[in-house]
Amino acid sequence: MSTEVATKSFTIEEKKRSWSNFAVLLHNSEPQLQAMKEKALAKLKDTPYDMAKIAQYESLLAEVKKDQKDLIEARKVITLRLDSVSARLMVPEKEFIPAISVYETALLLLKKSKQAADLVIKAKADEVARVREVFANSISQQHAAFQTLIATKVMACYERCLTKVPPVSVEELYPATMEKMRGI
Repeated sequence: MSTEVATKSFTIEEKKRSWSNFAVLLHNSEPQLQAMKEKALAKLKDTPYDMAKIAQYESLLAEVKKDQKDLIEARKVITLRLDSVSARLMVPEKEFIPAISVYETALLLLKKSKQAADLVIKAKADEVARVREVFANSISQQHAAFQTLIATKVMACYERCLTKVPPVSVEELYPATMEKMRGI
């Protein structure tokens, strides 16, 4: 057990030294990179103005671009050490990708299933509403037809009573009227 602790302490100590050395290198490199930049950009301080010197300007621009590439390479020598650390630290976040992808796919399928079920429910509700409307319209039409028929029969009976029936008592007229109503 004590050897494991000693090994882990040693690894941690070694990492501390390594990071300490890297911090010193980084601290010393930043001013060097700044100096390289300043020296290169100083070459571009004068704006091109003379048409006779276009070739010189192009040469100077190419030289500054080469200085830029040299600066990038110098920086990469330092930051290259961080690439492995960065890749190692990115492993946990990359492990989200497949889990999220599976979850999103399942959720999408669930949403589509719910949407299909909702469409079936809506279609059923729409059909019920259409059937109710058809029945309501049919009932209204039949009711109106019956009212018209009743009004027509009452009117015919009334006209018959006024024009064709002699004045007699209501008791005698009622059975004859009912018989006529059935025949209309």
